Amino acid sequence: MTAQDTDTASSAQGAAVQPVAMTVAGAGEVAEHYRARHTMPAGHRWVVIVAAALATVCLAGGGVAISRVFDLSGGGGRLSSGAQPEVPVADGWRLESSLGIEIAVPASWGINDYGCNMTEKSSVVRGSSAALLCFTQEPAGKEIAEIRALSGVPEPTPPAETVRIGGVVALRSEGRLDDGRFTGRVTVPDRDVVVLVRARSDHTVQSVLDSVRLVDVDHVGCELRRPDAVVPGRAAAVLVTPEPVAAGVCYYGGPRSDGRLHASIELPQQAARDLAAAMNAAQTGVNPDVSSDQCVQTSPKAVDAVLRFRGQDEVVETVAATFSSCEDRGFDNGVRSVPVTRSLIDMFMAPLRVGYALGGDLPE
Repeated sequence: MTAQDTDTASSAQGAAVQPVAMTVAGAGEVAEHYRARHTMPAGHRWVVIVAAALATVCLAGGGVAISRVFDLSGGGGRLSSGAQPEVPVADGWRLESSLGIEIAVPASWGINDYGCNMTEKSSVVRGSSAALLCFTQEPAGKEIAEIRALSGVPEPTPPAETVRIGGVVALRSEGRLDDGRFTGRVTVPDRDVVVLVRARSDHTVQSVLDSVRLVDVDHVGCELRRPDAVVPGRAAAVLVTPEPVAAGVCYYGGPRSDGRLHASIELPQQAARDLAAAMNAAQTGVNPDVSSDQCVQTSPKAVDAVLRFRGQDEVVETVAATFSSCEDRGFDNGVRSVPVTRSLIDMFMAPLRVGYALGGDLPE
């Protein structure tokens, strides 16, 4: 499954990205995921948004979809949206969570700067799905902290030590790589999750591993499991509070999603207010369902993301965002619904720096 583009593109922060012939890692899984969930006759398009560079992705059904460009090198979110960490975070560090694991990493580290066209910059890797696939050798000095499911992760060498995290049995091991970097991991078999760390100093490895904790609600206020619906908000003429103090993004979707939280982030206050204003300006209603001859829903509708807006009165309003289904797509606060658009989705998904898919029929 190849992806090509002929124009130079700009990243979300303005840096130029040169076009290359590329394959989308996870795009095959995306297509397989949608074949499993939907019937896609020829002519219907699914858009795969990849977190690395601009690509034109050919998916099952013969449709061609254009992805957007995200910058992978920026830092992540801050503590957010009405939730506080249960453990202190050292100055110059931040929290990241995925799959029920929360870790602390240096605040200067990027997000998902890994795989095809990775840089030498340090990065946390979490919640990634569709991504560009090409061979880029991992730089010997690159520092990585990855949260991922256990599938495909080899057994540690040397054997791991049994520890407990929040009363749950886990396995911890540490070592040294041939390139001189220190390495370590914490595996939680019962939760199907592992944290993998590679760093230039043993102190960094130890600090990340020591910070590992299991969470049902993370520092952004995101629940581990995808909700079936949101708690009804205020019965008002707008979707969310017009001037939020903060907004948290909780992303649950992605290829073969198991319903666990994939990634979360807090939007800066101005970005949160811009998003709230754009959502509140939308007309009441939902997106039209894709016709049954183009897309057939074969599994229950699932919320892709939950947005948490905290008002100046500290009340948190939640909005469910559904955009990867054939039916019932839109924003819903439990009282009011408005349609989703590509530009609205981009406003809260781009900062997460993850890959995702949406229907090609959605308006800009």
